[in-house]
Amino acid sequence: MDTPPQRKIGLALGGGGARGLAHLGVMQYLEEHGLAIHCIAGTSMGAITGAAIASGNWRDLAEGYARLDWIQLLPMVDITFSGSGLLDGRKALAFLRQHIRVQHIEELAIPYAAVAANLTLRQKTVFTRGNLFHAMRASFAIPGIFTPVIEADGSVLVDGGIVELVPVLTARDLGATDIIAVEVSGILTRPNDQHTDDTPLIAKLHEQLKKFEPLRGTDWGKQILNWFEQTIESEQQQPPGLFEIMREANDFMQAEITRMQLAAHPPRWLITPDVHEFSIWDYHRAEEIIARGYTAAQQQFNK
Repeated sequence: MDTPPQRKIGLALGGGGARGLAHLGVMQYLEEHGLAIHCIAGTSMGAITGAAIASGNWRDLAEGYARLDWIQLLPMVDITFSGSGLLDGRKALAFLRQHIRVQHIEELAIPYAAVAANLTLRQKTVFTRGNLFHAMRASFAIPGIFTPVIEADGSVLVDGGIVELVPVLTARDLGATDIIAVEVSGILTRPNDQHTDDTPLIAKLHEQLKKFEPLRGTDWGKQILNWFEQTIESEQQQPPGLFEIMREANDFMQAEITRMQLAAHPPRWLITPDVHEFSIWDYHRAEEIIARGYTAAQQQFNK
């Protein structure tokens, strides 16, 4: 793992929801083995874990997620019926602010970039300066799940996985000469007939909402509960429901783009933690996912 002094190691951390916690396990291994990181590019969850690593205190975020269970996780699910996304994302940011105590990207210990997709201009947007939480929020704005970020000029920003799921090119633009890429969504390694279930959050949230008397006793509350019931039922029917179609189409698109990008610009090391069995919502299983990242890094560097 030794590199000449003039070489600069960069991390390219991909998106994948809760599976992205595996990035912290990779970092644990690198830290224990004395491999210095010179810059970090992150997409979606990779932008979140990358910010924690670049802040110099990633273990605080790891411990924060490790303390979560479903009871603590559900209050962070801020449903919005704006029509542009299921979740608002403000409560997720509030949680991140408790564990990443740096406000601006310029204050991070090492160069950092968060990747988002600008739907208005049809181009990649890379945040290397400015408000760190604004950059992360744009990068993890999964279409259909989180509401998009609207910039001052009216540009609509969404999850960077649309344009660069594993941001190897962005890491290179930061000055990295040797890149460690971590792909956690599973789209490169998962068998075609093996699918992960990313809908448990909706079902679990529905169960919790049914307990609230204000919802069960009002017309508008009943409409909300009915929407959840119809959405869950659609996921169980054939042909596939809305969320499954969106997820599979997005996975297919991202897989093809990612394969082409990595073939054209191969990283020095590509780490693919075995996190297929985890949902994008399984933040309450943080310790297991982080451990998978550590194991994957260990296997990669001991080949």
